[in-house]
Amino acid sequence: SPNELSIILGRGYVRKFYAKIIEDANCSIKIITLNDGLIGLHTTFHDYESFERKFISESILELFYLVLRSMAKLQFNKLWWLLKAIKNRNLKQKVPSEIWNYHVGAYMLNAEYRQNLEVKNFYKESFRQAVEELFKISKSGVWSSVRASNLASAGMLEKNGLNEKIECNGFPEKVYVLLRRKNN
Repeated sequence: SPNELSIILGRGYVRKFYAKIIEDANCSIKIITLNDGLIGLHTTFHDYESFERKFISESILELFYLVLRSMAKLQFNKLWWLLKAIKNRNLKQKVPSEIWNYHVGAYMLNAEYRQNLEVKNFYKESFRQAVEELFKISKSGVWSSVRASNLASAGMLEKNGLNEKIECNGFPEKVYVLLRRKNN
């Protein structure tokens, strides 16, 4: 969708985000390939607050530049979407503080492989293992978020035990926070 935050921010910004995940000891990224082709990837964070704080402090000038560039090019629609998306990121208010740091981040399966059952199952198992590892080291549980219209991703999270669903404001659509709590 042209209104996805990652599209609005641009490839350079998204590339920087993933580079920071690779560099940060509080994150894990698994990139899955087959014959030099990208099957998919998934990320987990075991100190999300620290990663988020570092990433925002290191990229605030770039965000400011994106806002100014949009204004200079009279791309007010793009600027409006960006500001609305940032304003509506109220997820921290919905996720219990003891769970916030244990975040199942981005996960994606290349569309070219979605019909290949063997590859799809391999990806799902890799994702399951990553969620279980994060859950094991968490104090109280793990969380993730997904756009309300992304039923496939929500289903994958639910199959991995993230069954508690909280609706949040989002832009351009609602977002669900999904939690998996430990029975302490």
